[in-house]
Amino acid sequence: EKNPHDKLLTVGRSIVTSAKKIAKDVDAKVIVAFTSTGTSASRISHQRPNAKILAITDNMDLYPQLCLNWGVSPLLVDKVSTFSEIVDIAVEWLKKNNWVKATDKVVVVAGVPVNVGGITNSIRVVEID
Repeated sequence: EKNPHDKLLTVGRSIVTSAKKIAKDVDAKVIVAFTSTGTSASRISHQRPNAKILAITDNMDLYPQLCLNWGVSPLLVDKVSTFSEIVDIAVEWLKKNNWVKATDKVVVVAGVPVNVGGITNSIRVVEID
């Protein structure tokens, strides 16, 4: 009998692989991963995308570990509750730190509902205004 968690892992792997391809196709400057376990950031890192990688987490224990992944810049935030909130935080940080400018594109991956580990299932391309 199959483990139902295996299906979620397959979806997460597919989202991460797609994030690299989409970032390349739309010339995204950054791939943003909201992660509570570090798995998404690690998987994106293993893909070695041309885009920068910003890993956002609200997990204080995970934050320093994210630095151990190739090309990953971690950002520790307060608790977030929606995908839109993740996008807003990411865009604000990316602009403030000069990672992006107007018309640049960013790929964001996360799990919805937010703050449930191991369910990366959403991807969005955001154009910076």
